[in-house]
Amino acid sequence: MYNPAFPSFSSDCTNFVSQCICSGGINMSWPTWYCYDNQNSYSTAWVNVKDFYAYLFTPSGPGYNTTAANMTRGDVIQFYNNSWNVKDWSHCVIQTSVGDSIYYAAHTENRWNYALSNVYPTTKYTNIRFAKIE
Repeated sequence: MYNPAFPSFSSDCTNFVSQCICSGGINMSWPTWYCYDNQNSYSTAWVNVKDFYAYLFTPSGPGYNTTAANMTRGDVIQFYNNSWNVKDWSHCVIQTSVGDSIYYAAHTENRWNYALSNVYPTTKYTNIRFAKIE
């Protein structure tokens, strides 16, 4: 379900993850990472995979690089799309649980408690990176 307090986009994955970590207590950071739907105003870091990742590691950003072993609920996973017409970091999801597998939630292709092993590694997603959210 989409949150009516925020805009939605045709490629909505990073917008969704931004909403999740904001709801989890990370405050918006003007002018770097923000979204104000009533003004249809948002930063590229709120909606763009690579800009969001760059924001996470700024001095005021809430994230740091980590490994799969250190991931917990609410952390961020990004996928490298190796398709011939993309070849870039192109998808962002939020971890929902850890057990025998890592599970995540996502938009664009709506997912809830979806196993990471269903999409990685594949010929499409050939690399992933993990960001711990403080």
